Amino acid sequence: MSCCSSNGTNKFFTKHAKRYAKTFRKKGLDKPSKCIFDALCRIGIQSKSLLEIGSGVGGLYIMLLKSGAANAQGVEISEGMISAAQNLTEEMGLDARVRHHKGDFVTLNGEITASDIVILDKVLCCYPDHNELISKSAEKTTDIYAVSYPRNSLLSKLMFRSAAWFGELLRWSFHPYYHETIELDRAITRHGFSEVFADTTVIWQIKIFRRQEVSL
Repeated sequence: MSCCSSNGTNKFFTKHAKRYAKTFRKKGLDKPSKCIFDALCRIGIQSKSLLEIGSGVGGLYIMLLKSGAANAQGVEISEGMISAAQNLTEEMGLDARVRHHKGDFVTLNGEITASDIVILDKVLCCYPDHNELISKSAEKTTDIYAVSYPRNSLLSKLMFRSAAWFGELLRWSFHPYYHETIELDRAITRHGFSEVFADTTVIWQIKIFRRQEVSL
């Protein structure tokens, strides 16, 4: 992600961080995040380490920690989101089990340790080079790779492509991206993962992958 893109994303999400935190406190997780949470709990998260890229205010990894995960790393480009996440983890007594990383995950890659479960919830659509993000995040995944991204539907494509067009026209600081779902799935499975769960909401595709065992 370019410096300009990073600054724009930081500015956009920092502006909305307090609203995101307030919504989580009042309503909990949104539908795509809740779907990921439910699927991971069914697969098994007990004593697992978590890495969430684009972790926002930390709602998803907070709920997973409360449900049995061992520890979490949250990577977030937005200063406001990091601040809100720190406040929430402290409120819930989880701050000793969470490490917060501020910045672009691809740039910070060397500072971040591998985890059992890696999550990219509504993040691939914020990144121009999905192949690089998937490649770097897959390297940090020892077992489970969980993602949500805009689904392959006319409505999703129209929403994201229209938002990108208006963003350029109005010179928004933040730029959304629509990546073809087949390209995303191929990029993930290329790194040794197989799909074990899939579901959708109106806009979002949710998928869980597991690292394949290598036969000797």
